[in-house]
Amino acid sequence: MQEDIERLVNVSPSGTPAVDAVMCSRYRSEGFEEQLDQAREELHQVEESISQKNRELRTLREQLEKLADDTNAQESCGQLREQELKDCLHLAQCRERMDQWRRQVEQLEEEIAELGIDPARGTQLAGSVQKLHAELGQAQGRLKELQEQVRSSQQELAHPDFSQAGEKFRVAAIDRRVTELTLADLKKYYDTLDRAVIEFHRIKMNELNKIIRDLWNTVYRGNDIEYIEIVSDVDEARRNTERVRQSYNYKVVMSKNGAKLDMRSHSSAGQKVLASLIIRLALAETFCLHCGIFALDEPTTNLDSDNIESLAHALVNLVESRVSRKNFQLIIITHDEEFLSLLGRAASLDRYYKVYKNEE
Repeated sequence: MQEDIERLVNVSPSGTPAVDAVMCSRYRSEGFEEQLDQAREELHQVEESISQKNRELRTLREQLEKLADDTNAQESCGQLREQELKDCLHLAQCRERMDQWRRQVEQLEEEIAELGIDPARGTQLAGSVQKLHAELGQAQGRLKELQEQVRSSQQELAHPDFSQAGEKFRVAAIDRRVTELTLADLKKYYDTLDRAVIEFHRIKMNELNKIIRDLWNTVYRGNDIEYIEIVSDVDEARRNTERVRQSYNYKVVMSKNGAKLDMRSHSSAGQKVLASLIIRLALAETFCLHCGIFALDEPTTNLDSDNIESLAHALVNLVESRVSRKNFQLIIITHDEEFLSLLGRAASLDRYYKVYKNEE
């Protein structure tokens, strides 16, 4: 009861006075503060008295229990009844005194109410306290739920799939890094190989075109074409967008006075045949040094007599340059006996086979 009085009179926890300034001024001027202090003192004395009586009551109850135990051992039922009546009388007296003190407390509460303290304020504060207690209960409930989730997560983390996650991640990270470094090295090797292949292609194309030019000047008897060569068009768009080996489109061009024309659409059939033979000879010279067989089928087709003679001399020179090689063989299939006789003048061409049909 004293705590309720103090809660209504004193300042609230938020720092807002429980009674407005006018009521406080009236309260002090009319001497209610001294009465309140006196009431508090009396209330305190009453509460101490109640406490003392409660202690006495407990003592009496203990004595009563002890007497009850003693009476159980007594054989006289009359004495036990008498003691019980005494205890009941004493208990009634104690209850009467407690009722008296309760009436005093109620009287003090009435006096406090007469002082002008607003009960609604106390009810509001009590409601706020009740609300805070409810929020505290909800927070404690959420806390228990979170603690349960934490325990569940800890149990789940104890599983080998998660407890060894750090080590598994480390191994996977190492594998990924090694793979990245390996791919970087392979890319370097690929780029180097690509450049080497491109450089090899350039060198071989230069060698091939040099041989083609020499053979053309040796064999061709006309004066409308200075030389022929093979050119390649690099696909620049693909080379710029993809890191892949370059692709080439080859074509044969003929040159005259610095002008170059596509031989496919600007040359005769004989010139095309002669160019084809010369290109084959140059390819064999460039890429087939270890290949001992060189075969030509009807090489004089569409060639005039001068070019046939030049081709024969070129083939004779080719054979003579390969005489020292034991594994070299020149195979020619032809119907041109004049071309055959020209080839027969070479000392290294020792035989030929004539194939014909008869009645059988």
